[in-house]
Amino acid sequence: MTTGDLRWTGELALAALAYFPAVLVVAGLTAALVGLVPRAAGLSWAVVAYVVFVAWFGLLLDLPQWAMDLSPVQLTPLVPSEDWEATPLVALAAPALVLLAAAAAGFRRRDLLA
Repeated sequence: MTTGDLRWTGELALAALAYFPAVLVVAGLTAALVGLVPRAAGLSWAVVAYVVFVAWFGLLLDLPQWAMDLSPVQLTPLVPSEDWEATPLVALAAPALVLLAAAAAGFRRRDLLA
């Protein structure tokens, strides 16, 4: 806004929304762990740590591509410098929804009021 060019505001907001499916994957995995295996819920921090580790050090340490692709953030297109692609976002949203459904089933099965 300080430059006076408001065109970038929309483009950068869209770029931030491109990471929403990746965030949903991590949130879905966390919710599934809490709902299905509550004692293993702390493992969700390992997922967050891995995502940060790959983002910061993946290229520096020359990690193999398969190890980089385990991070959902790496599958997100770098909008606006790259073209917007729906395929990786849908590929991330599908397992996120499955994990959230598993979490909901796990929470329904548990007696949370006791």
